[in-house]
Amino acid sequence: MKRLSILLAAAGLMFGFASCEKEYDTPPIPEIPVGTIKTIAEVRAMYSGVDSVFTDDLTIRAVVTTDETTGNFYKETYIQDGTGGIKLRFTSSSSLSIGDSIRVQLNGGTLTEYNGMLSVDNLDPDESNVILKNDVAVTPVVTTLAQVTGALQGQFIQLDNVEFSDSDLGTSWADPVNQFSVNHNLTDCDGNVVLVRTSGYANFAGDIIPNGNGTIYGVVGVFGSDVQIFIRNPQELTLSGVRCAGGGGGSCDPLAGLNEGFSGYTIGNEVNSNCWRNGVLQGSNKWLSGDNSGDLCAVATGNTSGTQEMWMATPLIQSAGNDMLSFSSAQQNILTSTLQVYVSTDYDGNNYSSATWTPVTATVATSADANNTYVSSGSISLSSYLGSGYTGTYAVAFKATMANNSFSLFKVDNVMITQ
Repeated sequence: MKRLSILLAAAGLMFGFASCEKEYDTPPIPEIPVGTIKTIAEVRAMYSGVDSVFTDDLTIRAVVTTDETTGNFYKETYIQDGTGGIKLRFTSSSSLSIGDSIRVQLNGGTLTEYNGMLSVDNLDPDESNVILKNDVAVTPVVTTLAQVTGALQGQFIQLDNVEFSDSDLGTSWADPVNQFSVNHNLTDCDGNVVLVRTSGYANFAGDIIPNGNGTIYGVVGVFGSDVQIFIRNPQELTLSGVRCAGGGGGSCDPLAGLNEGFSGYTIGNEVNSNCWRNGVLQGSNKWLSGDNSGDLCAVATGNTSGTQEMWMATPLIQSAGNDMLSFSSAQQNILTSTLQVYVSTDYDGNNYSSATWTPVTATVATSADANNTYVSSGSISLSSYLGSGYTGTYAVAFKATMANNSFSLFKVDNVMITQ
């Protein structure tokens, strides 16, 4: 009997413990209303020129194209759907990742424009976003530098056959010491230029920019009259190919052909970019970038300081054994001045004055031709000068000899070497 009483007491004690255990309520899960679904294009079209606060439940469904992983973006992200892209700015950092398919509730956000860049500001990253799916592939808009305008703002793009300008080579993405943002000039082989802007807070700010030609990915921004590209991560870039006019990785490696229209130059500057070389054998004048009825070209001029003899050599070319040369030339009041063309197989990219140059027979502009009217050189077989089957390196040079007291001009354009 005593044993039974003890068991009953123990059972009662256990029951008492169990009955005193506190039951917690499941915390409420915040619901973000869907409301009316809008495309990005429809939201962009709602901007009337003044800031406005969304007071209705409007929703965008889109894919995240940037995140804060590298520090190049802070408290902001870009999203894109089939109709366009737009920037979202949050009141604090978000945990969104590239490839997140999200639903964004705009109620309470502000549709605003700053220096031409449209965005939705003042969004709470927790109370405005619902992640629907992860790792959604984002397809960039494949375009060209010439087509990158403010109309693409907010969109994730892909640019092929581009490179950073010669003046930017060897510099870092930004200033990590002072945490200043820096712009770099991205160009193509036709001379089109768009700015690439990088934050001084990016974890790659101190890295040296790539010095080859290739593909870049980024989102398009606008600041006043400037169109800017913001990259997500340098690891996505493949800028390691041969530059437009010579040199993979920024060196003057021999090229397999040449197509130079001088469109990447600024009028009045020496023709010495992209491994072209500019030299003086007599006088002080050099080949400069100029124009012919608005078309950029290389120009040699005379003056009253004596005879001017100037050389302009192409980048090194790797011969394929059957290379063909062509170019256009024009003259303006050349009188007794002359233009000659040469080829050299022992020119190394710098020794233009000591290399052996063989004259090339080509049709060039003479005083008999109308001023500033291009004359075609015709298609010139270089194997006649290099030797049959020659597969080494060579360069072509243009020598203008301008008579004393001569203000005459020679113009050269569209230098092509095909194989």
